[in-house]
Amino acid sequence: MFKRRRLAYISNSTIPSFQANSFHVINMAHELAKLFDVTLFSYSSKERDLEKFYGLEIIFKKKYFKLSPAPIFNFFTMIFFPILNLNQYDFFLGRNVKILCYLFLLNKKVILELHQPVSRHSFLERLLLKMCIKKGMDLVVISKKLKKIIKKEVNQTYSKISVLPDASRDFYQRRVIKENSIGYFGSLLPGRGLDIIFSIAKELPKFRFNIFGKENYYFQKFLKDSKTKNIFYHKFVNHTEIGKLMSQQSILIAPYQKRTSVPGGAITSEWMSPLKIFEYMSTKRPIISSNLPVLKEVLIHRENCMLVEPEDLNKWVITIKQIRSDKKLQNYIVRNAYKDFLKKYSWKVRAENYSKILKRMV
Repeated sequence: MFKRRRLAYISNSTIPSFQANSFHVINMAHELAKLFDVTLFSYSSKERDLEKFYGLEIIFKKKYFKLSPAPIFNFFTMIFFPILNLNQYDFFLGRNVKILCYLFLLNKKVILELHQPVSRHSFLERLLLKMCIKKGMDLVVISKKLKKIIKKEVNQTYSKISVLPDASRDFYQRRVIKENSIGYFGSLLPGRGLDIIFSIAKELPKFRFNIFGKENYYFQKFLKDSKTKNIFYHKFVNHTEIGKLMSQQSILIAPYQKRTSVPGGAITSEWMSPLKIFEYMSTKRPIISSNLPVLKEVLIHRENCMLVEPEDLNKWVITIKQIRSDKKLQNYIVRNAYKDFLKKYSWKVRAENYSKILKRMV
């Protein structure tokens, strides 16, 4: 049967890792393994219990690239590792540009997933991408905006680009909600709105602001300089605990700024599709998010969230008070967000959409 065809998922990720791309890869491999015979290729960090680390059953095979201090050796390792097993798989997909382009040029059935424009890749990757796109490679991107950017870069009429936003597992847990508790979960890098959170907290002293994320120098400076008494920092929590902690918050906030960065410093706010938004939607808690054009591909003001201009401190304060007092509005946006999540933004749905693309390739 089609669903048991052999699929090689070739990633750039280190497994396990606290990076968002690691969680993306593991969750996609898990759901695709319900439809195909999946082997995940990745880098390996020190051995850990993956099921405990990620909070899900590992139902796919795993193969690891060998890490080397010299990048040139890493490149050859990555190329030859899957190539040696070339005929073991019916399909190849993932985000590893070099390997997947190479496989496509060998006439293998490939889907390449891109999370940034072609111009943001290395010289070799740009060259490979342009060659493969010219030959008709199937691409998956995470937002309509990214699709538009890539089409402008390579070919305005190029039709083999599918938009599949990021996703989440269902994190909803029935929990006692902590009154006046505002939760932020995610990266503590520049552009994530930490300055806004600290400023809002000063204006709302009766609210408790809980920040969950991996500490860094940038965030330490905020904590050191702040005299705000109602901000509470909780170190990065295990993925298995996220649902419980999110479900306890009165409100979840995503104060992305117009220049949002990722590890490495790249600015992604024009085309991003943050995992955090979909995780929030799955928890049945009201969401307040920054009003950025790319986020409006998923979020609709007063329908499944409340949208606020990123730097409008007064509006953030007003909106938090409004959500707290207007239970009818709160219940309405929570219900719609969860419905949208189940229908469009779960890992299960995303894997099924991948399967539809693969079926067209047979």
